[in-house]
Amino acid sequence: MGDFSPVKAAVDAIAKGEVVIVVDAEDQDTGGDFICGAEKATPEAVNLVMSGRGEFYLAVLPDVAGRLQLAPMVNGNPTTRKMAQWTSIDHSSAPTGVTASERSTTVLSAVNAESHAGDFVRPGHVQPLLAKQGGVLRRAGHTEAAVDLARLAGLTPAGVLCEIIDELGKRASRQQLLQLAERHQLKIISIEALIAHRRLSEKLVQREAETVIPTRYGNFTLIVYSVTHENQEPLALVFGDLTDSSRAPLVRMHSSCFTGDLVNSLRCDCGDQLHMALEQISAEGAGALVYLLQEGRGIGLKHKIQAYALQDQGLDTVEANVALGFKADPRDYGIGIQILKDLGLSEVRLLTNNTKKLDALFSARGFGLTVVDQVPIISLPNEHNRRYLDTKREKMGHRLPGWDRSPSSIERLNHNAPNGPFAAAIFDFDGTISLFRRNWQEIMIPMMVGLLAECQSGESNDELHAVVEEFVMRLNGRQTIYQMIQLCDEIRKRGGAPHDPLVYKNQYHELLWAEVGSRVDSVEAGETDPETLRVPGAIQFLTALRARDVRLYLASGTDLKYVRREAEALGLTEYFEDRIYGALDDYKKFSKAKIIERLVGEIGDGERMVGFGDGFVEIEEVKKVGGLAVGVASNENERCGVNAWKRERLAQAGADWVVPDFCCFQEIIDSWAW
Repeated sequence: MGDFSPVKAAVDAIAKGEVVIVVDAEDQDTGGDFICGAEKATPEAVNLVMSGRGEFYLAVLPDVAGRLQLAPMVNGNPTTRKMAQWTSIDHSSAPTGVTASERSTTVLSAVNAESHAGDFVRPGHVQPLLAKQGGVLRRAGHTEAAVDLARLAGLTPAGVLCEIIDELGKRASRQQLLQLAERHQLKIISIEALIAHRRLSEKLVQREAETVIPTRYGNFTLIVYSVTHENQEPLALVFGDLTDSSRAPLVRMHSSCFTGDLVNSLRCDCGDQLHMALEQISAEGAGALVYLLQEGRGIGLKHKIQAYALQDQGLDTVEANVALGFKADPRDYGIGIQILKDLGLSEVRLLTNNTKKLDALFSARGFGLTVVDQVPIISLPNEHNRRYLDTKREKMGHRLPGWDRSPSSIERLNHNAPNGPFAAAIFDFDGTISLFRRNWQEIMIPMMVGLLAECQSGESNDELHAVVEEFVMRLNGRQTIYQMIQLCDEIRKRGGAPHDPLVYKNQYHELLWAEVGSRVDSVEAGETDPETLRVPGAIQFLTALRARDVRLYLASGTDLKYVRREAEALGLTEYFEDRIYGALDDYKKFSKAKIIERLVGEIGDGERMVGFGDGFVEIEEVKKVGGLAVGVASNENERCGVNAWKRERLAQAGADWVVPDFCCFQEIIDSWAW
């Protein structure tokens, strides 16, 4: 079976004189029409359109109706369809007006600017329909779609159309229409997609007013827009200079929510996200929040309250929408994209958990706007919105790692640990912030087991694996070279003659980079969302710390050249600036202990430092100087939940706190004295 085509492909087909099939929406089964540009209505095209078996229509704009002195069929239209039908016509030269050739003559003459009322007889076999000015943006109908497609194709804005009826005399089903399109090699699109295309490709927004609004997060410029053909006034809140930055600005596309934004309802997370977004944008120094009037995920306030009532009776948020006759999420972001373009943006980092919103903005790449990163915006759940968040994650594809966390997300193992205020924070990289090198153990440990097996000590692979795993994980967090030095010692114990540790380190890096390098390349090329390779909540946490003037350090046992490249790919460089450290060829010149010692010298007191890591080393070194040691027991494969094995080892190392990731960043911040 065929599939739906891009709108651009359908427009190109119309320009060539081809017939296309148009339906209301891709996921609805409400029938469809054959459509062809009137200017290209050859007898062959008309014959194909007429094969739809429905009424044969000519969609025109008021100027054509005026020129031909067309009159309405009735005064007023009592039908629910509200179609603007005008008296049918035939060209005066047509003997009967009924054949495809004669209807072609009528249509071509009607859209010829030189024709006039006297060229036609009434009634006839071509039924004019008056399309609304503004096309599908004013009325989402096939009449308007026919006119819009012709106009977009560079033709006279008029089209012929006929509803498609199956052999049983019923509206053709979605499946039948797709099969028909495949059989005749026709493009098939939806009016819904045509609306989205126009909202992206045409300039529909105009600035109407702007002023500076002081907020608790700083001064924002508030811009009010109008929208052509639509009765709405979307807003933009702009902070700082959007063009004065070395990286794409942070942007939030926020749909209005009276209950969440204005009265702080606990049934959703909208209000929390609105204020978190403004705070994060302010902390960045530049960014924008676009406020779209799409109450209740686009169903309006009245229907949202009705949906709430249905939820009180047991339905979830998706089921309630469907019960009221709506899609789960009918929102459209075309106007928001136009506002971002009006603000002069070509690249943005999008604050959202919503994959549909992300997809909508990714589709705008061809219209001059690129999403270079997705930044999650996650608030703590409460007893009133847990089911709502669960439904968003399970049924609507929202990325909500840690959505179900309670305040016990932070496991406090030492209640006497320092509690701030903190002047500096040091982070491990791999497994703590970055997931580029996830599963590195699955490469290092087998490599070392194989090398030890060559010594033929008589130990089984399982016994060798246990030996290697113990020292590899014990030394995790230190420079990789130390694990290789230990490997050399183990080879000697078994009577072998090891190479220089650097040889084994290079061998390991070659094996690892075959996997890690492809991930890095994919992110740098814009093919993979960097958020999927960050520990959840990391960006929000770093942003919150920076906003509180906490100096941030990054120290990794991985070679410095790799750390710098991978940190840049993940959008982390701006947070750590020149305070990024990694292993050197002369390994004695670098250690996390030395970095921590230098850091303490700068801030004057170890208790004013907090450290984060998923290995022994950073926990032990931070504890030595009296700082707060937070173990990050991240589940690197699932990006959600606690890795129990890590948690046990971090507790053994003396971690004061253990967290699964940084989704609980707000709770961490709120727990400290400032």
